[in-house]
Amino acid sequence: MSEHRPEVADVIQGDGARYLKHYRPSKEQYRVLNDLAKCRTPALGGHLKLCDTCAREIPVYNSCRNRHCPKCQTVTKMRWIEARRAELLPTSYFHTVFTFPMS
Repeated sequence: MSEHRPEVADVIQGDGARYLKHYRPSKEQYRVLNDLAKCRTPALGGHLKLCDTCAREIPVYNSCRNRHCPKCQTVTKMRWIEARRAELLPTSYFHTVFTFPMS
């Protein structure tokens, strides 16, 4: 049996109302909270996928496609990271900071 791992949507669904009582998010922030709470749930609709092994129908829900959503943007993020890795030279890297006096 798999253990349920909490997600951002769980936090928003559980504590979102309490958050909204104390804070006044902008329209854009409210939309992001709303999108994240509904992502891949029946609220956004979906379709049934037929299991190749047991022929059982499995519900697959639509994603919110919000750029702030960790569920929706994981693949895009990983593609971006891999593209940046491909640009790196095959050598060791280190970061050095120099501070110069103004006068």
